[in-house]
Amino acid sequence: MTSRDDKVLNSPASSSEVRSGECLRRGEGGRSEAYADIHRISRLDVVVIVLILVVSVGLLWRISRSRGKVPSGSRIAVVRQGDTVLEEVDLEKDGEIALLEGRMQVRIEQGRLRVMESDCAKKTCMNMGWIQHPRQSIVCIPNKVLIEIESAETPFLDAVVR
Repeated sequence: MTSRDDKVLNSPASSSEVRSGECLRRGEGGRSEAYADIHRISRLDVVVIVLILVVSVGLLWRISRSRGKVPSGSRIAVVRQGDTVLEEVDLEKDGEIALLEGRMQVRIEQGRLRVMESDCAKKTCMNMGWIQHPRQSIVCIPNKVLIEIESAETPFLDAVVR
């Protein structure tokens, strides 16, 4: 390299200090003054950040409080096999029910329901767990059984699509 190349490489025009065709002065700490101006936080920035945090925490608090609550009102579980209604079960009464001549056992406890025992091969209906909200269901395909919770109230909504 020649001395001319050294001058070009070390000049401010070849470094990252050129912004919009101007050479910038370096302040203390090796950063340019324009960098400090760009990254300075104003009072409005602080207000916006605090507002976003307050709204986020409020929403998370509200969601966590409403999570797991069961809507009140009369809720029943309708047990169907094909198009035939086998049984309508009140979820307010705890107990066990034998379906399909004892081949399927259903437990009702604290306003929720689950399949405890079934003679189907893969036991998928047993692994579906507890259901408690209107329009939730458990399906046992080998036995052709559908258990669905119904309510007189507005159903529990997961999402609204327009």
